[in-house]
Amino acid sequence: MPLTKKVFILILILNLFTILSLYAVLQVFVMTKFEQIEHEEIVRKTRRAESALYERYNPIVVLNRDWAKWDDTYSFISGVNDTFISANLVDETLLGSGLDAVYFYDVRGSLLHTKEINPENKESGDTFNILKSTFTPNSVSAYKQQQFGFLSFNDRLVFISIHPVLRSDGSGPANGYILMAKFIRREDTAKLNEITGQELLLSGRDDLSPIDVDNDVNIVALNSDRTESSMILNDFFGSPTLLLRVFTEREVTKQGAATIMYVLATSVFVSIISLVVSIIFINLVLLRPLKKVIDEVNNIRSIKDFSLRINTSGNAELNELVDNVNRLLDALHVSQNKLKNINESISNQAKALEEKTQEMERINQYMVGREIRMAELKQQIADLKLRLEEKGENGA
Repeated sequence: MPLTKKVFILILILNLFTILSLYAVLQVFVMTKFEQIEHEEIVRKTRRAESALYERYNPIVVLNRDWAKWDDTYSFISGVNDTFISANLVDETLLGSGLDAVYFYDVRGSLLHTKEINPENKESGDTFNILKSTFTPNSVSAYKQQQFGFLSFNDRLVFISIHPVLRSDGSGPANGYILMAKFIRREDTAKLNEITGQELLLSGRDDLSPIDVDNDVNIVALNSDRTESSMILNDFFGSPTLLLRVFTEREVTKQGAATIMYVLATSVFVSIISLVVSIIFINLVLLRPLKKVIDEVNNIRSIKDFSLRINTSGNAELNELVDNVNRLLDALHVSQNKLKNINESISNQAKALEEKTQEMERINQYMVGREIRMAELKQQIADLKLRLEEKGENGA
C-alpha cells in the first residue's frame, strides 16, 4: 500500500476518533449541563404557572372580600331584602364578574340565599347541588377568615372563595358568610395558556397520575421536543388532590443539541481541512523529495555507476538519509574499484599462468619426443647388434 494512502487512513482514523471522543465529552458534560439548566428552567416555569393560576382567579378573591366587607351585605344577612337581590344578585352581575354562583350563609352556617347561573343545566345543577351539600353549617361557620382554592366536583373543577361578612370598616362580629364559585372551563385554561405562554392542565383527584409526591415538581420527557412537569397542589380543604401539569417545549435542550451539532460540524470541517493540508504537506515536504531520492537510487542501480551521488535536499531527516545513502555509495564505489583491481590482477595472473602452461606443454612435448627418439635409437642399436652377432656366427 502506498505511503500516501497509509498516512491518509491513519489521519482519517485519528480524526474520527477525535470527533467521537469530542461527541462523548460534549454529551457527558455539556449536554448534561444543558439538561440541568432545562430542569431548573422547567421548575421555574411550573412555579410561575402555579402563581399565574392563582393570579388568574385573584379578582374573585378580591370581589369576595369586597362584598364580605360591605354594609349592604351585612344588612342583607341580617334580613334578606329584594332590593339588594335585584340590585346585585342578577345574571349580568355574576357574568360580568366571571362567577357561576354566590351563596349567602348566616352566622350559624345555614344557607340563606343562592344565586346560580344556569341551574337548570344538568351538569351545572349537579355541581351546584354537590357544592351546597359540601359546605354544611358546621363547615361554613368554622371559617373565621377568608379562604379560597380549587375543588373537584363531579369531574369538574371549581374555584371557591369564602369570607366572613363584616361591616365596611372591617369590624365585627361576623354576621354570616358569603361564598363565591366559578367553574373552570376550557376557555379559562386557554386564556391562562395564552397569558403564561405554556400549555397548562389542572386535574382533579380522578385524573391524578402516579408521580413522586415527595418531589415538589416532577419532570418527564415526553419526547425530544416536549416535557411534562407535574406539581401536586392542595385543594380548598388543604388536601393534595389536585395536579397541575405544564407542557413545555424543550428549547434549552434543543439549543444544547444545536450547539453540539455546530461544534461537531465545525470539528468535521476542521478535520477535513487538516486532512487535506496534511496530505498536501506530506506530499510536498516528505514524499516528493523521498520519491526523488528513490528515483536517483534506482538510476544509480540501473547504470551501476557508484561514482554518482544523490543531490536531493529537504528537511533534516531527509538530508540525513541522503548523507547515509551517499556514504553507502562511497563505500560501494571503493568496493567496486577494489573488486575491479582484484579482477584485473586475477586476469593478469591467469594470463601469465596460461603462458607458462603453454611453455610447459611445449617443453613437455619436446621431452616426450626426445624420449621417443632415444627409444627408437636404442631399438636400432639393438637391431644392429643382433645383426652383427648373426654375421659373426655365419663367418665362423
